[in-house]
Amino acid sequence: MGRMVRKQLYLTTDEARRVTRRARAEGVAEADVIRRALDLGLDRLEQSPADRREAAITRLLARARAMAAQSPVESRPAPARATLHARRSS
Repeated sequence: MGRMVRKQLYLTTDEARRVTRRARAEGVAEADVIRRALDLGLDRLEQSPADRREAAITRLLARARAMAAQSPVESRPAPARATLHARRSS
C-alpha cells in the first residue's frame, strides 16, 4: 500500500450503514471497505466501453453457468413434426 493522503467526504445515511455493516461482517476497518470500494469503482470508470461490455458479458455467462449447475433443465425429446401439426390443427 502506498503513502496515505487524508481525505474527508460525506456519505449518505444508507452508504454509511452499508459501509459499517460490511466492515463488521469482514472484521476490517471502515476505511478499508471504503478504499476497496473506491478502487473497484475507479477501475470500472477507467475501463473503455468495450471492456465494460466484455466484462458484463463474462459476468452474465458465469452466472448463467452457475444457475445451470444448480438446477439443470430436464431434457426431453422434441415432439415429432406431425405431432406439432396435429396440435395446431385441432
